Amino acid sequence: KSEQTAARLTGAAVPSSDVRRNPWQPSCTSFARAPLRWSTLTVLLYPSKGMPVSCTPPLLHGLWIPLVTPFEGPAIDHAALAALAKRLAAQGIAGFVVCGPTGEAAALDEDEQLAVLATVREAVPHLPRIMGLGGEHLGHVLARLERLNTQELHGVLVPAPSYIRPAQDGLLTWFTRIADASAQPVVVYDIPYRTGATLQLDTLRAPGRPPRIQAINDCRRDA
Repeated sequence: KSEQTAARLTGAAVPSSDVRRNPWQPSCTSFARAPLRWSTLTVLLYPSKGMPVSCTPPLLHGLWIPLVTPFEGPAIDHAALAALAKRLAAQGIAGFVVCGPTGEAAALDEDEQLAVLATVREAVPHLPRIMGLGGEHLGHVLARLERLNTQELHGVLVPAPSYIRPAQDGLLTWFTRIADASAQPVVVYDIPYRTGATLQLDTLRAPGRPPRIQAINDCRRDA
């Protein structure tokens, strides 16, 4: 591991007494969260030296596939989606990103997105799932997150709001509000050429950063 990699995204532990703890999450009382890197398809977990041996580390590691959402005309092709998920699951992957960067989420309403998630869950129930969660209206995003908190997710993939181009303090507020309301880990999706907003690493390192922000999908490759 490089020193740059070892310095990424460390922070305080998530207490197991948190009443919103997702059943997918580790049950240990404390751990030093390991730094993560997520490229286009891969999340790599580098265990921290401070992590107790008896603690199960977070499961954000290995190869995660951002699923496409197949269509038949204007409708989602759920049979093709289930077949695709099963075929990929047989290749030894770690999990799926549903309605993420290649999942046509912008073309789906909220109920359709939940239907896509249900199809993937039913097709490969043994594999964990991260769900894409984007938008420009914080209240609407938080309302959608409230529904996702009941879906046995392993995490949510959250970009900055598009077009608005918030300053760094605005971005920190955006991700903090979402992380504080989430029952699962938050993966920050840093993709400035889509959102128009560039997230600085120092912003994520700011004191008081929510512990549920546990990874970054770095599309600039400079985090």
